[in-house]
Amino acid sequence: MQYFKCFALLTLAVLLSQCQSKNPDQNQATPLRFEERSLQKQSSTCNTDSMRCAKVEVTYPEAVAGEPAVMRAVNDSILYYIKMSLALGEGFPESIQEGLDGFIQSYETFIAEDSVFITPWEIQTNAKVIYQSAKYISIEISNYSYTGGAHPN
Repeated sequence: MQYFKCFALLTLAVLLSQCQSKNPDQNQATPLRFEERSLQKQSSTCNTDSMRCAKVEVTYPEAVAGEPAVMRAVNDSILYYIKMSLALGEGFPESIQEGLDGFIQSYETFIAEDSVFITPWEIQTNAKVIYQSAKYISIEISNYSYTGGAHPN
């Protein structure tokens, strides 16, 4: 019986020590604030011939306010996936603008070398914040691309 009382007191003490009131502002992360960025480019041939046309559009959120380390990590992740969607062949663009330029250049090289099978090319990459709380964020990135062939990706 004595052991039971000691165990009950010890359990009660542990439970009471866990019931401390916590400041709700303590450990509260600064929420990120985003602004939408949009870049687009098209080949010069689009103005005269819609079948000899390449277009690329990229829309994504950029964290512009919040904890600097978190902003950097989120922005770096978004930019990595955007650049990956613009990579053609084995090259990986250093920037989004380089990816847009590379896509248009690849198309112009293609139509200059092959005048038999000409079809318009297109890339659309969109990223958006679909959920955000003080601790979590979820970003959806979708990509559509067509560079000839039976169907788009």
